Amino acid sequence: MCMEKWLMSCVPFCPRNYKMSNFVDKLRGAAPVRKSIWCIGIDPDMDTIGFGIVRVDWTDPISHSPTFSNVSFGIFDLKIKGITGLDKSNRVVQLLPRFILNIIELTYVYITIPRVSVVEAQRTYPIPDEPMGKVVAQANDLHRLAQISGAAQAILGENSRMVFPTEWKAQGSKAGTVMKIQSALKTSSVAFRHYKLEKNSVPQAAPVFHDVRSLLDLRGVHEHGLDALGMALFSANQYITGVWHV
Repeated sequence: MCMEKWLMSCVPFCPRNYKMSNFVDKLRGAAPVRKSIWCIGIDPDMDTIGFGIVRVDWTDPISHSPTFSNVSFGIFDLKIKGITGLDKSNRVVQLLPRFILNIIELTYVYITIPRVSVVEAQRTYPIPDEPMGKVVAQANDLHRLAQISGAAQAILGENSRMVFPTEWKAQGSKAGTVMKIQSALKTSSVAFRHYKLEKNSVPQAAPVFHDVRSLLDLRGVHEHGLDALGMALFSANQYITGVWHV
């Protein structure tokens, strides 16, 4: 297997525009340095916010496949009755810190490892012959969702960024995203956590473990959580390949 194909097999979410320039020179240079990061992905929605988190260990330059451990994904259930529109997005933003701090808490088991995060950004697309009323309604919905995404990035703080869906999964299908996750993870199980609003608080959720091979069966129920896990793995490989830096 040539060097480029081997690298791509190591990093299933490797960006298509990754260049091999200087890679061989790096391999011939200094001894590999072991690196570790926590990667968090957030997939926002008005009713259900998905998250994914994974610890990644690799060497720089890459001398073997990266390892992924402490994998969790899940959702924050926000089906709040009686409010809609801007009032709903305002309420979601108010509750976000309590949810995201629970996610960050999962990284405290290895507190010295840097933490990076990505949040899915929104983009509008023109639809030919679509009634103007529907176009405006969809745009307003995306504006409110963008409010939630921006708040999530602000809470996550340093080393957080937004990515468009076309950036992290190109035109891939939901099933294709899950299969990439399965290909990347060598662990036999992943932890699913379901966060719920309870009397104005968001208590830490107990994990329910799923076999990695069963993730395709969960994509309809836990779609946002699996997308967020895909984003976390995408961000991991952006750092592994040197596209992004902590």
